[in-house]
Amino acid sequence: MKVLVIPDVHLKPWMFQRASELMKEAKADRAVCLMDIADDWRQQFNLDLYEHTYDTAIAFAGEYPDTLWCYGNHDLCYLWNQRETGYSKIAPRLVCEKLQALRDTLSDERQLAYLHRIDNVLFSHGGLTAAGKKTKAMKAYSAFLQKKTVKVGDDAVPAAKIKIRNCLHQQ
Repeated sequence: MKVLVIPDVHLKPWMFQRASELMKEAKADRAVCLMDIADDWRQQFNLDLYEHTYDTAIAFAGEYPDTLWCYGNHDLCYLWNQRETGYSKIAPRLVCEKLQALRDTLSDERQLAYLHRIDNVLFSHGGLTAAGKKTKAMKAYSAFLQKKTVKVGDDAVPAAKIKIRNCLHQQ
């Protein structure tokens, strides 16, 4: 099976347009997106670009419904209210809404996860452990799970309403 890997997007909607062209040309059987859809240098105030990029990703998910999506640190930082380089202080609500719209587009919520496996190949945005120790991302995730509310923009949202799947999705 040939798999098209879509690397870190960082507000470049053309990546999904090019991926769609490659899929239509039958260059791959399915796609895996390593996400980091949000954030790019000096684009923190360009909400139109944020919206356009997410809408393009959502359209790609609809067109290629068996695509797998791997959370990236620039996606999770908005859900966890943690800052990353390029983080937009005005985009959290939009990013969280668009991530939910992406999840809603998928036929199986397990398509959006930290890790995916196709045959004997693992796909992830980045490593989760180092020599058996929790990484910063895993510590932040553990802390997130213990919160009662999560700050999304100016609002406090019940943590139970934020859907994050910590799973290995096997195909």
